[in-house]
Amino acid sequence: MAGVQGGWLIAGGIVGFVYNHLHLGGVLLLDFSTYAVSIACYLFVRKGRITVASPQTVTPKLEHAHPIDRYLHELREGFGYLRHRPAVTLVGISMALFMGAMLTQGIVTAPLDDRILHRGAVGYGWLNGSWGIGAFLSTLYTPWIIKRLHTRAGIRLGMLVLGTCVLLAPHSTILAITASLFFVMGSARGLGGTSLSTSLMELVPPHLMGRTQNTFYFMGTLLQLGLAFAVAASAHRIGLTTAYGIIAATYLCACASTLLSEDQITFAKTEAAAEESAVQETHAS
Repeated sequence: MAGVQGGWLIAGGIVGFVYNHLHLGGVLLLDFSTYAVSIACYLFVRKGRITVASPQTVTPKLEHAHPIDRYLHELREGFGYLRHRPAVTLVGISMALFMGAMLTQGIVTAPLDDRILHRGAVGYGWLNGSWGIGAFLSTLYTPWIIKRLHTRAGIRLGMLVLGTCVLLAPHSTILAITASLFFVMGSARGLGGTSLSTSLMELVPPHLMGRTQNTFYFMGTLLQLGLAFAVAASAHRIGLTTAYGIIAATYLCACASTLLSEDQITFAKTEAAAEESAVQETHAS
């Protein structure tokens, strides 16, 4: 996922670099062409898709239900699974905070370039490109860092670096320094996102992973909606420093949410392994 996000931000950087040559019409045409290629690729993928059978039997009523009804049903199951599992819940809260802050950060990137750096489309391209390259390159060394530090330490390191760099970004008036901060943020995004996904895979049985992730994505989307209004209003009425401070505080809260005891983590891993073993035995019989 870090590589995917890195790819689209690198593309955004390229658009910033060529904006002065292609102008708005050319950029919109380039944007349209990428969507057209994406739709074509998706259609080809669907022709060869393989549906994975669920370990639990789906009732006929649910099988023929509306997609929204099925989504709400799985969302209720996800919240029910998390009710008595604090270790999984806290990691999920960290993921929701991370997603909300990351998706909201794009709101204040252009104002940072316009109000503080004064570099126009090219400066915006450098910021997006730096973040994207950092996120893309993080896929090379993130597995090694997780292996050395383990997943929880990787989450904390990624969120701490993100929060610190976001807090420092509006105080720099030099494009090279700000772009370097965005590069580090992209790398930390890759490390934090991969560590969060790995931690969930360790704590949640595979047959419950989908609905559990959907629950966290739902929470992250709600948080993003609230953060978007708060950050945009702060940037417009108070200042960019306050807006970036809100995002930094969200990242740091995501860091604090992973401060779990080793006993909780060990218990959650053991429970997940036992549940998966029980499902496999039921399937085999």
